[in-house]
Amino acid sequence: MEQKRIMGLLAAFTAFAFALRYDRQIILFFQTHRNLALDIFFTAFTHIGTMIAVLIIIASLFMWKRHKQGWIAPLWLSVGFAAFITYLIKYIVLRPRPEAIGIAAAIAAAGYSFPSAHSSTAFAALPVMDKVFGRLRYAWILLACVIALSRVYLGVHYLSDIIFGAIIGYCSGWLFLELKNKKWLRKVNFLER
Repeated sequence: MEQKRIMGLLAAFTAFAFALRYDRQIILFFQTHRNLALDIFFTAFTHIGTMIAVLIIIASLFMWKRHKQGWIAPLWLSVGFAAFITYLIKYIVLRPRPEAIGIAAAIAAAGYSFPSAHSSTAFAALPVMDKVFGRLRYAWILLACVIALSRVYLGVHYLSDIIFGAIIGYCSGWLFLELKNKKWLRKVNFLER
């Protein structure tokens, strides 16, 4: 499993390097292929991504009901840590959103572009959700990918923004998955008692 994760991260960094090289062309492609049906579809998913905290609350309630309370803190910590790292990088890099190169965004977005907070928070939940709700693995992966892709389609992020956000999120989730059984985290995680 460890080797699969490392290979996946190497693939993600390769995709990130490719996306950096072709960001402008990729976002122009999406802008020229917008239509009403896709606008509605991706706008709905980007709003789901905006409400990621609500999804995490719902997942936490399911964990509580299934007597898996010990996973609630790692889930919240991974999402919170991913968000913190994402915004820290945003204010270090200060990359303007695609509107700066003339892309007409389909929705309003404030702040900086790199990396995508929607991607990082959605992907931060993946490792924990996979561990707790393994049968829903592909549904959560699909949801996270569509949320991330919606940001490029709607013209508020570059492809490299969402890939790097996904890397941050997944690494954050992986970190807290690994830390879950460490002694200090069990002390902090009062839900596990």
